[in-house]
Amino acid sequence: MYQNVEKTFESISSTRVKLLKTWVNGQWSQLEVLLDLVSDSFPNISVKTLQERLDIVPDVSEYFVIDAQGKVIQSTTSSRLNTVEANPKAVAEGLKPNFYTIPTLTQTP
Repeated sequence: MYQNVEKTFESISSTRVKLLKTWVNGQWSQLEVLLDLVSDSFPNISVKTLQERLDIVPDVSEYFVIDAQGKVIQSTTSSRLNTVEANPKAVAEGLKPNFYTIPTLTQTP
């Protein structure tokens, strides 16, 4: 009986992981679309463009763009414009080449 319960929980866990990965990939895809839309005009990004993308993605509450100092230069939440809310160290790290990494699963023998 224990093996059946274990298989059931493993199956549920596997399904949840797949759903989460699908959701995350969808979010990254939306960010890639947004990047394509704004990269040519940076740093002059239209709030209309951000708002149009926001209206398409129900799981996102705000899109914003910061400059190299972490100042919000455009946002779908107008009260955040010209504020500095980002940690300067985090911004500096994000500007480094190859900031994004792909998580890997390593197994130890």
